Amino acid sequence: MPNVVTVLGVIVLALGGLMFSSTSLTALPATIAQLWLLLHLAPVNADGIAIGVLPMLPALGFVSLISYRIRVAVRERVSLPNLLLLVLFALLIPIALTLIATAMMWDASRVFDVGPPPIAEAVARTLLLHMSAVMIGMGSRLWRALARRFGAPGWLIDAAVSAMRILVAMSLVAVLALAVLLIFSWPRQVEVAGIYNSTGAVVAVSLLSLLYLPNAIIMTVAVLFGSGFQLGAASVSLFSIDLVALPPLPLLALIPGSVHDWAVLGLVPVVAITAIFASRVRLNLAQAVATGVFAAAFALLASYLTSGEIGELGESGPMLWLTAGMVFIWITGAGIISVVFGMFMQYRVAARERALAQAEADAAAVAADDSKEAEEAPEEEIIDGEVIAEDAEDAEDIEDTEELSDEEIAEEAPDGGEDSEAPADESPGQEEPEDSENSEEQQPDSQKPAATD
Repeated sequence: MPNVVTVLGVIVLALGGLMFSSTSLTALPATIAQLWLLLHLAPVNADGIAIGVLPMLPALGFVSLISYRIRVAVRERVSLPNLLLLVLFALLIPIALTLIATAMMWDASRVFDVGPPPIAEAVARTLLLHMSAVMIGMGSRLWRALARRFGAPGWLIDAAVSAMRILVAMSLVAVLALAVLLIFSWPRQVEVAGIYNSTGAVVAVSLLSLLYLPNAIIMTVAVLFGSGFQLGAASVSLFSIDLVALPPLPLLALIPGSVHDWAVLGLVPVVAITAIFASRVRLNLAQAVATGVFAAAFALLASYLTSGEIGELGESGPMLWLTAGMVFIWITGAGIISVVFGMFMQYRVAARERALAQAEADAAAVAADDSKEAEEAPEEEIIDGEVIAEDAEDAEDIEDTEELSDEEIAEEAPDGGEDSEAPADESPGQEEPEDSENSEEQQPDSQKPAATD
């Protein structure tokens, strides 16, 4: 369905362009074929000029449309045969249309000053674009299910997703870098605009630069990874800039004339972004290497799609293998460093936990000893308490005895009369019975008991 919609849109656009330019409709088949090939980044030959670096903004829009339709198709449960058919149709139909467009361009070359693109390169770029759309549209959830189905490790999918996110984050950094370059290159922008005589021409070249903006972002990402790009004989990197006469385009006017001392700081975002993603995902060593491999593959794909020949300038675009190698080195290296640092921090945390556990064990042992002493301490207090209680009882008995003695003395005191009072210095001895006998003898006879019969 997206291919049908795209073909219809291409036909409408071709008709509108021919009518706007007052061109004969005999050029309609060649125009339709050329627009289809342009949409798939296939090289263009016109008037003896070959252009292999084509604007990526329309291609990215087309890929987004296809990936969205595929995501809608596989949103619910999908069987493996249906998924296979979907992928085959998504790849084979565009390739067939590219072959038809190439044949149409070959046929039109006998009438118009155009030529067919290299068929192998046209098919390869079409296949890569639609494969990218299919891979993005399937989504990580379906890819994980396929990995489980075929016994592949799930962390490979996580590594691929992490690599894509790192490159997207680096693309945002590249957009920020281009905005800064636009501010500093404003005098050159004014100079480029002064070359054109009309406002329409300025608007046209500005729109052309906007169409090539994704190409510029990819080239800037290559520079930020320590690689570079070339525009024919000109080359640009963080370490050197060698320029030649370039077409008067606002996008090319962003390139500074020389390298500033702070340009090397462009390598910092790579390490920072990779470290952030590695810490969030908690990669291991194998995942860090796999992330670097996937990122290098994605960078190689993007660099290939933005490379080619530009007329008299020659070969242009990012340095393919150097860019892929630098992406692998930086992302893998930063990922491994992050993993090692995370392992070191985990070791420190584990050591701290072991120290805390040992301290808690020691504290528990001390508490156990204290509890044993506390258990022994109440027994001694109980014994002391018993002793104290016995002493208290003895004291009470003594007090009671003393009280009883005093009471007995108090009761005997009236009976004894004055005789009972003895001098304090006289001690009771054996004389007491004599006194009692004398007292009995002194009693009158009347007081003696009468004799009974």
